[in-house]
Amino acid sequence: MQQQLEHNKFLQIALERTDYRIRSSKTVSPSFLYAAALWPLVSERWRYYQDEHKEPVVPALVQAAHEVLEKFARHLSLQRRQSSDMREIWFMQPRFEKRSLRAIYRMFEQPRFRAAVDFLQIRAAAGEFDSVLAQWWMDLADADSDERSAMLTQLPQPSRQQRATTGMDGEAVKSKRRRRPRKRNYANRKRKAMAAQAEPTSSNTTKGSGTHE
Repeated sequence: MQQQLEHNKFLQIALERTDYRIRSSKTVSPSFLYAAALWPLVSERWRYYQDEHKEPVVPALVQAAHEVLEKFARHLSLQRRQSSDMREIWFMQPRFEKRSLRAIYRMFEQPRFRAAVDFLQIRAAAGEFDSVLAQWWMDLADADSDERSAMLTQLPQPSRQQRATTGMDGEAVKSKRRRRPRKRNYANRKRKAMAAQAEPTSSNTTKGSGTHE
């Protein structure tokens, strides 16, 4: 029941903001509308794969998105481009949790970055995401190049240990153990060689046959 109320709240906010954009003579992307309409289902399956299957955040979201689109793409007559745009908006949502410079610059390059930020605002208004952090992303998206640079320089710099464990883009880095070279037991090999030389070689002997008189 609570989950259904959360879904309804998200959809209501999405529709209200869409209506506001239309009344303000602003364009509305069909891909964005479809992404908002299906997000409650994607979000539900996203949590399911994390809780029940113990999937990491991003793979769980990818699986959830694939499952929902497979089910509804034909019914909604979604084009391939629209499905691609929807995935891009959805897949950027977990990346808003972390603010590393490399990850941010990579997100700037995404064509649907601004749409993903607008989508994030709906999630924040519905209580799915921290509102303060969501506003920071909105301010960053609205800022010019100078203001954006100033905002990024104010981000806390990761320590050397954090860079070693998470990498430049904030993703976890698996530590690689250096394999120690195997020590060769020369003494043992020498003893085996000497023992092999000490063993007598077997020779085949031919026995003659005698006759009884």
